[in-house]
Amino acid sequence: MKWTKEINQIHSGAKQSSFLSSREDFIKLLKHGNLFLKCAIENLGTDNTVITNEAVFQNFDYLQKFVNSKILIVGAGPSLDNGYDASEYDYIWSCNSFYKNDKLNKHKIDLVTLGVEIDLRDDKLLDYISKNDTIVCFENKYIHPIEMKEFKNKYPEKVFWAMTRYHSRIGSIPRLACIAIFLGAKEIHFAGMDGYVPKSKNYDNSVFEPNKKATGTIEDAHSEDDIIRHYRDQYLAFWDYILHDIGKDVRFKNLGHQHPCNLSTDVLTSKLGTNYEDYIYESRA
Repeated sequence: MKWTKEINQIHSGAKQSSFLSSREDFIKLLKHGNLFLKCAIENLGTDNTVITNEAVFQNFDYLQKFVNSKILIVGAGPSLDNGYDASEYDYIWSCNSFYKNDKLNKHKIDLVTLGVEIDLRDDKLLDYISKNDTIVCFENKYIHPIEMKEFKNKYPEKVFWAMTRYHSRIGSIPRLACIAIFLGAKEIHFAGMDGYVPKSKNYDNSVFEPNKKATGTIEDAHSEDDIIRHYRDQYLAFWDYILHDIGKDVRFKNLGHQHPCNLSTDVLTSKLGTNYEDYIYESRA
C-alpha cells in the first residue's frame, strides 16, 4: 500500500525530492561519488563497508548490539516536552546539538549523527562523548574533511559513516531512522520529530537550541503556507518509505502524537485515521 511516488534529485531537483536517486541508479551514483562520499572514504576509510541499493555504510562489530533492539530517536522538536521513559529502551539515539539540552545530556545517548553546523572541537561535546562512550555517525551531508579525520583519530572505535538513498529536506532524524533500520532495529520510537514549527504556534523551533532559526531549502519558499505544504509532502514520503519499503517488519511509535507542532500526527491521521498508531506498530510485511 504505497501512498506516494518517489521523487529523487536526479530527475526532479533537490527542493522537492526525498531521495538522492532511484534504487536502480543508486549504485551508479556511488560509483561516480559525491562530495560526502568522497570525504568519508578519504578520511574514515572503507573498512567493513556494506553496499545495498538503499544505503552504503560501515558496519563494525560494535554496531551489532543494535540488531533486534528497541531504539528511541530523539529530535529537537517541541513535542520532546511530551517526555519519554528512558528505561523502556535498549538504546537512545540523537543528533547535532543534543548535548546542549540540559535534560537530554543527563541521559546516556548511545549513537548520534553530527552535521556541518556542529563544532567537533567543542569541549562540551567531546566531554559528553568520552564519558558516555557515544558512537558517532557522519552521514549524507557532512563535508568538513579535516575535522572529520581529527575526530576519527580521537575516537577510532566510535566513528563510522553512512550514506542513505533517502535524503529528504526535513532534517537528520528521518535519516537516523533509516540507519537504525539498516542496522537491524526491531522497534523505533520517535520523540521531538515534528517538522516546521509555524510562528503562530509560539514554540521554539529547537529545544536543543532555543531561538534557533530554521534554515534550509524548504524555508526559502515564498510563504509559510508553502513551507508547511513542503514539509507535509516530505513527512508523508518519509512515513511511506519506512512503513511500506524498508521497515515493513519494524514497529514504530510517534511519541509526539497529538502535539500541536507534530506533523507526523497530521499526515498519518490523514492516511490512516485517528487509530494510525495501531497500524504503524504492527508488521506490514
